[in-house]
Amino acid sequence: MALNLDPSHRQPLHVLDTVLNHAPDSVQVIDPDSGEYLYVNDAAVRLYGLSREVMMERGVMWVTRYLHIWTEEQQCEQFRKLIELSPKPISTVQPLQRAGRETVWIETTARALEMEGKWLIVTMARDISERKAAGRKAQLLFAAVNQAPDAIMIVDPETLEFIDFNEGSARMAGLTRDEMMRMGLRKMNDLGRISTEAELRERYDALIASHPRSETETREWHMPGQPPILLETTRRAVKVEGKWVIITVSRDVTERERAGQDMAAHVVELARSNRELEQFANVTSHDLSEPLRMVASFTQLLARRYHAQLDDEGREYIDYIVSGAQRMKQLIDDLLFYSKAGRPDAQTQCAPLGLALDAALENLAHAMADSNAVIRRPVTLPTLRYERTGMTQVFQNLVSNALKFRRANAPATVTITAQRSEAEWTIAIADNGIGVDPAYFDRIFVIFQRLHSREEYEGTGIGLAICEKIVERHGGRIWVEAAGPEGGACFKFTLPLQPSSTATS
Repeated sequence: MALNLDPSHRQPLHVLDTVLNHAPDSVQVIDPDSGEYLYVNDAAVRLYGLSREVMMERGVMWVTRYLHIWTEEQQCEQFRKLIELSPKPISTVQPLQRAGRETVWIETTARALEMEGKWLIVTMARDISERKAAGRKAQLLFAAVNQAPDAIMIVDPETLEFIDFNEGSARMAGLTRDEMMRMGLRKMNDLGRISTEAELRERYDALIASHPRSETETREWHMPGQPPILLETTRRAVKVEGKWVIITVSRDVTERERAGQDMAAHVVELARSNRELEQFANVTSHDLSEPLRMVASFTQLLARRYHAQLDDEGREYIDYIVSGAQRMKQLIDDLLFYSKAGRPDAQTQCAPLGLALDAALENLAHAMADSNAVIRRPVTLPTLRYERTGMTQVFQNLVSNALKFRRANAPATVTITAQRSEAEWTIAIADNGIGVDPAYFDRIFVIFQRLHSREEYEGTGIGLAICEKIVERHGGRIWVEAAGPEGGACFKFTLPLQPSSTATS
């Protein structure tokens, strides 16, 4: 307080001071001639972050300049306008940089009052930072909703009139905003052949009764003069300030549905084509294998029957014919297997992966014995969903390669491990063989790609391509690394982790 009043006025002033100090808004009384504060309440002290003593001592010009509200010239001009407009108030919204603290937004209302021939300025201010932030969020939300391609509408379920809608609604209807508002929901539904008024009311009543559940439906909408479109519409009843409204979001799914139908047709056609290709592969394999079998059989018969009449060169030629026929037969069989490897209709089941490894090692029992191979495998392997025949082939091909490409002076050692990560299992098959040049890490999975001549190592060059196809069909990937400083190769492949995946013997 800085007003000097006679004793008879002090008690009412004390009551007024107590009331104003409990007010949430800042209240100040200013002498525009001297720039002094005549009164400052507690809310003003909190709002500005300055003590009452500093404000009363320094005056309004210093305070507004210190808080970056007004310059001295602007403050004087403001006082002049207030006196000129008196008793009309002037309201402003502006930022205020609190003393030693953050910048806030304040809303100030000021008016000039004449008392006993002297002008006084009374100002009231409040912090509207939260309201300002909420308003900005509302503007951003409104802008986002307005730019959405979907039609978003708010409907009064009692009057069946639009409360509001976004620009996407008008675009979808092919109308301007004013045209759509004048037309109203009922007429639009009638023209678009969507729902009658009775159906709308029944639907909205059901939504209100089942709140907060929503409903979604897909219907054709055909506005006059426009091509029909397929709308997917979701509705929900929401209570706003004690009154129910219906929020409707509609999306044009015409292209999506057409694409889905096209895709379904392509899938059917692809399945038919795959069946024909499989049938063709089987027939071709049989038709090609039969002449080769005859060539090999009759050539061997010729060698036995006319052995005495043939010289060494003739017998060598016969061996070439038989060997070539056998290689061609093996190539045809491998190609047929490759065409079927990892096919989408293969039956999968949840089973221990160890069963596939057991079957592969059993098939390779003679080869392992001939090469004195040492197989190191984990006691447990995970239980996963996989296709048994295909995964057995993967293990068989990889272990068989480890036996084939072993070092001449050392028995083959094959180490099989399994490691779990967050989303998958990684199976590794490492050997101590001749290894793979890093320059060919990718090339070896390409069909018919061989790194060695047929004289050095037999094979068709399809085995690893088959492995890659089977693993990829299971949702995994396969690659090769160097086994370690001592040489050898380490083939790794992944299989997706199943929710019920557990290590099993």
